[in-house]
Amino acid sequence: MNVLALPFEVATTAVTTTVQAVDKGLSLVLGQPSVEELDTQTSKENMSPNLYSLAEPMIDLSGIVYGFTTLRKKAANKLFDLAFEKGLLKSRSEIFADNTDFAAVRNAAVGSIQSLKAFEKTGNPQDAEFYRQCVNELKELGDKYIIGPGDMALMKDYISLLYYPKAIHEIKADFTLHSGWMKLFLSLFGGKEFNLKAILDCCDKDPDAKVVYVDDSHAIGGPLSRELTYAIAVSEKYQQIYVVFRGSITANDWITNIQVNMCDFLLPGFTSQKAEKDDKKVNFGKVHSGFYEYLFKAPQSGGISKGEEITGIVRGLKDKYPSYRIAVTGHSLGGALSTMMAFRLAALNDFPDTKIMNISFASPFVGNQSFRNSFQKLEKQKKLMHLRVSNDGDAVPLIPPTTLTSIPPIAYKHVGVNLRLYKTFLPIQKKFRISYPTEDSLVNEMRNAAHNNILTAVSPLVINKHLCPEYTDRLDNCMEELKNITLDELYANEKLTGWKFDEVPEKTA
Repeated sequence: MNVLALPFEVATTAVTTTVQAVDKGLSLVLGQPSVEELDTQTSKENMSPNLYSLAEPMIDLSGIVYGFTTLRKKAANKLFDLAFEKGLLKSRSEIFADNTDFAAVRNAAVGSIQSLKAFEKTGNPQDAEFYRQCVNELKELGDKYIIGPGDMALMKDYISLLYYPKAIHEIKADFTLHSGWMKLFLSLFGGKEFNLKAILDCCDKDPDAKVVYVDDSHAIGGPLSRELTYAIAVSEKYQQIYVVFRGSITANDWITNIQVNMCDFLLPGFTSQKAEKDDKKVNFGKVHSGFYEYLFKAPQSGGISKGEEITGIVRGLKDKYPSYRIAVTGHSLGGALSTMMAFRLAALNDFPDTKIMNISFASPFVGNQSFRNSFQKLEKQKKLMHLRVSNDGDAVPLIPPTTLTSIPPIAYKHVGVNLRLYKTFLPIQKKFRISYPTEDSLVNEMRNAAHNNILTAVSPLVINKHLCPEYTDRLDNCMEELKNITLDELYANEKLTGWKFDEVPEKTA
């Protein structure tokens, strides 16, 4: 530990210990035990995975999306530099366009990649023939644009890094071969070993899980792009569709974070100017205006909002895989976006027979009490579940507490089941705390507010406590305990939530 940080760490540890002691005293005096002391030994049949099995792969995915999209951006920049040198491109935004000379090279390269994979899998002679055609086309294009075999091989390699669907084992290979391109990123985001371990963990679980869609093409244009980044993956082994949002990297990500005022949470998001004037949107409370604009306003690149784009993609995947479950996850900014997106998927009856699962990490506040009420309504209907994981000492989940310009200020409220992870130095120290914003409980609100004290996050090491490696370490530290708790039984525990599920026929997946 940094010697200069030691006094701060001692002070924040003292604050945390004091808060835990006060919370323990309140629980004894008021007869309201902490969740860890509640009877959660209910039947494990037909329940969701335990908390560790639920959270651990999601923190891996939330971490991988940082490195994966950074590697793609590096590849796109190298591809542009080479294509620009050969006179095939004039701007980075043209890499994915269809009206350029480069498009023919790109399409032939992608065709050769796809057909070779298909032939290796099935041995179909038609795939082999198509592969030969693509290779010949690349040679002809090389002759036409004076691109030598070496440069064409480089160009094809860069294109292969941008091509999807891409299996987890292919991402592992890409990262292993090209991680040298990302030394600065890796030094800031956990190091090569951590990032590779996250990929290996996912690879061990399901090496054939595929990233089927990535939206990061805007990021190639520059750091001030006003659009978010996300990926969608599918696992046939686990029958799961994953929507993964990347956290803050670009300057505009941080500009979005600091827009602390609220706006109406109107759904659905932008689809057309005509639809915006029809006034048929539903208001679900108030939410962080920056997050809402990122996800549900008209995007910089044109077309429908990212939230409605994602809904359409997931709907198409659900039509293809009707029995698959849907999980939405992300870290930091990505965690906040995941919560808003999970709400969107659950709120408008697009997936009536599917329970939407949201697992967020290090998420800042998203909305006000009205938003919380709307969120809890979906929880009561078994349409939505949320595990919100936060580190003790991480400042991001504690901000913004209120709006700044509205009079009076509007308080932000967290939603979902909170799994708060502690850094432990002694066996007797508490490893985690589980809480929920119990309905109509002032005492519960006071206890949660005490744990959300910003004084627990005053330290030079506050950034380390926010990053994925620290979340992974703390999660692993309480693995055995979390394996004995499921999210289903927490939601079914009236002492925790303060409410009962609505008595309606359920056919949720």
